[in-house]
Amino acid sequence: MQHHDLIKQRTEINSGDLLVWSKDTRGRGKSSFFLNLVRLMTRSEYAHTAIAWRIDGRLFAIDATIPYVRLMPITNKDEFYHIPMNVAWDKNCEKFLLDKIGLSYSFLDGLRAFLGKTVEENDDWQCAELCTYFYREVGIELGEAYTPSKVVKSAMSVRGTYLRKINTIPS
Repeated sequence: MQHHDLIKQRTEINSGDLLVWSKDTRGRGKSSFFLNLVRLMTRSEYAHTAIAWRIDGRLFAIDATIPYVRLMPITNKDEFYHIPMNVAWDKNCEKFLLDKIGLSYSFLDGLRAFLGKTVEENDDWQCAELCTYFYREVGIELGEAYTPSKVVKSAMSVRGTYLRKINTIPS
């Protein structure tokens, strides 16, 4: 794929779209280990989900990861998957997500989801739970999709959309 095509892929990502990782391309230590563990335990290609947020033309991801919910810039070195969700992005979307930044990551909720149990209602979050609740808040019902694979499958089914790999952009 040519350089300008790789750049174009990224510009087509909108606020509210679903971002999915199968491996950690950011080298985040404990998080990297945990992502691989989740992927292996769930026997899934997908280990992490986040919500895209475009701010002044820059692409960010809001996600729940060790140790808390955060807003992270997406760099050209990140390799991930993109699912268009066609969210009507507004101040309510921003408020919902901003209210979650800094809240604790819940390893126990992640473990419960892996075991097929519902997550607990609390102010602790794991990645798939954050995405599921965000989409429910904006009127997109994904059901009880509390693992990355279930979020991907539900999002593609509910939105009738596709999963597209976003490759790194060489320097």
